[in-house]
Amino acid sequence: MVNAEGPLGLEDQLDLEIGRVARAHVNVDFALRQVYQALVMPSAAIVLVADIASTSRLIDDCRLMLKTMFPDGELREAALSILDAAKTANVERNRVVHDMWLRHSVDPEKWMAFTKVKGSVGMRAKGDPKDLEYIRAVRDRLRRVHLRMTILIFALQDELPFFRGGRLEMGEKERLEQMAVLQDRFEMTAGGAVVSQSEK
Repeated sequence: MVNAEGPLGLEDQLDLEIGRVARAHVNVDFALRQVYQALVMPSAAIVLVADIASTSRLIDDCRLMLKTMFPDGELREAALSILDAAKTANVERNRVVHDMWLRHSVDPEKWMAFTKVKGSVGMRAKGDPKDLEYIRAVRDRLRRVHLRMTILIFALQDELPFFRGGRLEMGEKERLEQMAVLQDRFEMTAGGAVVSQSEK
C-alpha cells in the first residue's frame, strides 16, 4: 500500500485498516439509530435513542420492537437477519478496535490480538494469528450491514403508518431488488456499487 509519502509499513497499514473498521462501524451505528427512530415515530420515545450509547443495546431494542410490531413475513425476517448480522459485526468490530495487536513471533505478516480478561489485570491472546485481510473482511461485513440497514430504513418507511404516503410507490422490479438487499442476496463491487440477485 502506498500513500503520498511512499509505501506504508505493515504497522501503518494495520492502523489504517483498524481506522477503516471504526469508520464503517460509525455508519452502521448511525443507520441503526435511524431504524430505531423509524420504529418509535411519532412518539416522544424518539429522544431516547440519544441516550443509548451501546450499539448492542440499540440492536436488542430494535429487535424487540420489530418482533412486536410486525407479524411474520418477509420484511420481519429480513429485518431480524440484518440485526443478527449487525450484532455479529459489532462484536467483530469491538475485537478489532479494542484488542491489543502485537506482531506474531513467527509470521511477521500477522498479529496476535490480545484482549482483557475479566476479573484479572492480565491480557490473553484471542484466537489464531490475524492478517490485514481479516480486518478488511470485518470492514466489508460492516459495509454490507450498513447498506442492508439503510435499505431497511426505506422499507420501514413504506410499511409504517406514520410514513405512509410520503414516498413514491415502487414497481415490482424495485421491490424485488430491495428485498434481495434486505435478505443479503447481493454483491458489492470494490467501488461500493451494488448488484442485487433479485431473480433468485
